[in-house]
Amino acid sequence: MYVRNCRWYSDFWYKGERYTLSHGPVNKTIAKEKDRKFRADVAAGIYKKEKDDPPFDKALDEHLKKSKTENTESSDNRNLLSARHLKAFFGKKSISKMQNNEVLMRRYMNQRKAAIAEKQLKQGRNNSELTYTSINRELALMRAMFNVLIRAGKAQKKPRPTRHTI
Repeated sequence: MYVRNCRWYSDFWYKGERYTLSHGPVNKTIAKEKDRKFRADVAAGIYKKEKDDPPFDKALDEHLKKSKTENTESSDNRNLLSARHLKAFFGKKSISKMQNNEVLMRRYMNQRKAAIAEKQLKQGRNNSELTYTSINRELALMRAMFNVLIRAGKAQKKPRPTRHTI
């Protein structure tokens, strides 16, 4: 712990990684308490560095860049369309807040289902002809991205549910 320009900082190494955090312009006693809590959070795995907990839109962009070389042009175009819908809903939410969050996923699926139904009804389909395969394709893209994040150690679980049911 050190002080610079009337601000207290925690600075330490844990399992080969450096952790630093500003506690702000507080007195030394409060800074020590915050330092103790910060170290405990790091040791418990509660605190994550920004690089280990990226926002959803950046993680998806990175996944799309990597998958572009592996997919055909039509699959890549489909992924870009799916990504546009996913980014519009999830935006800058952190990956850790999305993991295993069934409420968030249900909200996304219900919103997409309503938008798809509205579009298909305008095209002249009736209720029995409505299809929601787009949602499953979007969720498949998200699952693939989370699989890569899990292998990289940036996520522990995939969001649930992982498949839309009518």
